[in-house]
Amino acid sequence: MANNQSKNKKQKSNTQQKSGKKFDQKKNTRTNYDQKMKNRKATEKRKNKEHKGLLIGITMMLIGAFFLVTAAILKKSADKNKTGYNTPNGAVNADRDEYNAYNFGMGTSLSVTVYGKMNSETTVSLAEEEAGAIFDAVKYLDNDVITWRYEGSALYGLNYGGVLSPDSKSDELLYDVIRKSLEICNNSEGALDITIRPILNAWQIETYDQPWEDYLPPDDETLLRAKKLTGTDKIKLTDDGITLDGTIIDLGSVGKGYVLDYVANMVLKEFSETKGIKERSIVFSAGGSVLVYGTGNLKRKFKIGIRDPKGTMADMVGYLEFPSDCGKVCVSTSGNYEKYIEKDGVRYHHIIDPSTMKPADNGLASVTVVCGSDSVDPEYAGLISDGLSTACFVLGEEKSRELLKKYNAEAVFIDEYGEISVTDGLKDSFKKNE
Repeated sequence: MANNQSKNKKQKSNTQQKSGKKFDQKKNTRTNYDQKMKNRKATEKRKNKEHKGLLIGITMMLIGAFFLVTAAILKKSADKNKTGYNTPNGAVNADRDEYNAYNFGMGTSLSVTVYGKMNSETTVSLAEEEAGAIFDAVKYLDNDVITWRYEGSALYGLNYGGVLSPDSKSDELLYDVIRKSLEICNNSEGALDITIRPILNAWQIETYDQPWEDYLPPDDETLLRAKKLTGTDKIKLTDDGITLDGTIIDLGSVGKGYVLDYVANMVLKEFSETKGIKERSIVFSAGGSVLVYGTGNLKRKFKIGIRDPKGTMADMVGYLEFPSDCGKVCVSTSGNYEKYIEKDGVRYHHIIDPSTMKPADNGLASVTVVCGSDSVDPEYAGLISDGLSTACFVLGEEKSRELLKKYNAEAVFIDEYGEISVTDGLKDSFKKNE
């Protein structure tokens, strides 16, 4: 009996132990399950967080891209409003209501500024067309009419053939240029001489390409030989044409000025008539000669700078101011800073005094001449301003004033010390830089 009870207790104990182990196993299993679930939830939470962060990142990127694209569009629009429409040959500044184009011709830089409302592709296209017509005119005059360098031009044919019969457009234009130039030569008592080329060649100012310290000025014998080939008395001008007697003509002292006349009288006039443009203001420059052409009231003034002879191309001593309805005004400058050679403290420049056969030396550094619609011959205001600027530089300020009066022209003189003198007619137009 006692044994049975002991056996039963043992079996019961074993059963309880097994039950405890199973319970512990279940407990451990439950714990592991709970931990797995907890880990899974944590993983899912982390992934959700990562997904959320990724979505936020993508969203921010898309928003950023949107703003970048929008900013680019707005910038492009702002730039367009600021600079206007650009063209292959020029650019518009809409803020200033102007179209600017640049080119090269007659051995110098050319620029055209067309003023007016540049608020559409149509107006810009017209401005570009007008600037193109001006550049084409310069090319035509340079290649076919007034240059002595290009074979095939009317002047080249005259110089090497000795005779000009004005039976073509180019010949007629050349005839008129020479006729008006000879008038200035005579009125200036030879200070302007369109036959000066042989003496210029003797000095080599324009062609010398060696170090300045090696330069040798021509001797008197060389200059006298050259002088025998000069003189306007060797030009015979009649109603039938021109004949040369042992000389050649160089229109460098009047050519760029005449281009201003051709542009104003022919190109701009024709353009206004064919395009129906009544109000237009243009500034055209060819080296040292500038045309201001104003036929409209833009409520602005045009400023033409006068270079400081001792400074760089960007340095100005002052400027001439003209209203936008000024009509035709031509401004030409001659100075000893344009083409020169310096040796031993002496500047040999290209403006030759025919009477001495040497670079003009009268105390002047530059002369700027202005001829407008009220000058003696407005049709040739550009040619006259260009020719007078050379003649006045040779004559000096005192003798120049009488010559200027003959043409109803005005001038700004700058001497070698930087002193500025202005004729009465420009007192209000000239503004000196302080």
